[in-house]
Amino acid sequence: MPYPQAILSLQPDQSPIWPIWLAIFAIESPPWRLQPTHMQSPSSKFRAIALILVLLFVPLYFPPPSSATNVEVVGQSDSYLISGGVIHHSNFPKDRDEAATCSNCFWKVSEICKSWLDTNHGSCPWLRLQCPVDMQLVQVFRANANSRPEFSSDEWYLVGYSCIGDAGPISTLDISIALKQSSLQKIPALRIRYLPSNDAILWQVLRYEVLSKESINRTRTVLGIKVTLHASSSINFECKKSTQNSHCITSNPNELKFKEVGLFRLTAISTWQATYDALGVKGIEVQGVNPSSSSTNLFNVHPLFTHLS
Repeated sequence: MPYPQAILSLQPDQSPIWPIWLAIFAIESPPWRLQPTHMQSPSSKFRAIALILVLLFVPLYFPPPSSATNVEVVGQSDSYLISGGVIHHSNFPKDRDEAATCSNCFWKVSEICKSWLDTNHGSCPWLRLQCPVDMQLVQVFRANANSRPEFSSDEWYLVGYSCIGDAGPISTLDISIALKQSSLQKIPALRIRYLPSNDAILWQVLRYEVLSKESINRTRTVLGIKVTLHASSSINFECKKSTQNSHCITSNPNELKFKEVGLFRLTAISTWQATYDALGVKGIEVQGVNPSSSSTNLFNVHPLFTHLS
């Protein structure tokens, strides 16, 4: 059966603009410059009233942005509902790979065995020993449903155990967001060299060499765990004659051939994909991240016979 990955309710980036409005009204007619009531003009009274209305009502339409996560804390921070991929602790290896890569499953995680004397779970002493001293033992439940059930739903069924730290369960979506905002925010700018550099002959090989990095491998700490990022790029070409797209080239690794004569704008586009390894689980996809970089050159493509005469 599949496991969970990311049903994310992400609010758009909402930056309240009411401070800008306030600044405009304050400059036009600051309250401290208002004249006594009997001397105020209708326009100044209108500005004052508008300023008060802005202060009172506009913030209601611009709530602060919510944080992006697919983990919901339930109760006194000892239980969690998760819509999406999660990484189990390596001491509980059952279905870890599937759990980290599933995109449509749901989890419930509840702390247990907080005391050695917990009589509700007879295996507490042995289970507790499976977790590091700074982590808490949890029961892991799963539900086969079209939407995430309520915490008390009878759709949840026990699938195993895991360990979590103070930050809670490790969501693969949260790791993807953190990597997108850091390691993948600045990809290498595409640099490419053609031989020859700006002239080509119809149906003759034009060789190219990528001078910039085509892969990234780095290890860093993300959300308290060690993550090894593996990112690689692939190159595609777009060809335009004047302003119209044209299927003017054929491509193979490190070589191109023009199929038409004329002046062409050739754009190379490098698109990146990324996976990461974490806690012994390898090849977890970085979700929603496909950054790209491009480089454009002009080519004058000549017919073959002009070079034979």
